[in-house]
Amino acid sequence: MNYFLSDQKRRLLFPKHETPLVSIIILTFNKASYTHQCLQSLLEHTDLPYEVLIVDNGSTDNTPLLLKQLDNIVEIIHQKNLGFIIGCNEGAKKAKGKYLLFLNNDTVVTKNWLSCLIKTLETYPVVELSVVN
Repeated sequence: MNYFLSDQKRRLLFPKHETPLVSIIILTFNKASYTHQCLQSLLEHTDLPYEVLIVDNGSTDNTPLLLKQLDNIVEIIHQKNLGFIIGCNEGAKKAKGKYLLFLNNDTVVTKNWLSCLIKTLETYPVVELSVVN
């Protein structure tokens, strides 16, 4: 990741979908390397129309530098850590997708991850998905 940040011309270019099916909301507070890895996996393995919203809760590491090298994402920047719930709610307010997906910044997704989740939701509309850490 340091190599990526050392060259401001390097970019992570996310697709731009006018009507995303899924809004992926990532709350960050430091851990820029985790966020970078998460975003790279999203680019490589996300197979449905989506948008990425990053809510930064006052990071003091390289996260602000990383955010400057991302294209076609929605940034919500807080000057201080407002907490997890407030950050998630701020992201949800700006989301345009039919589905909201809250993703930890240390997540690395794999092939077909999103289409499998959405297929489950659309096949069994009463299902509620939750993850316990």
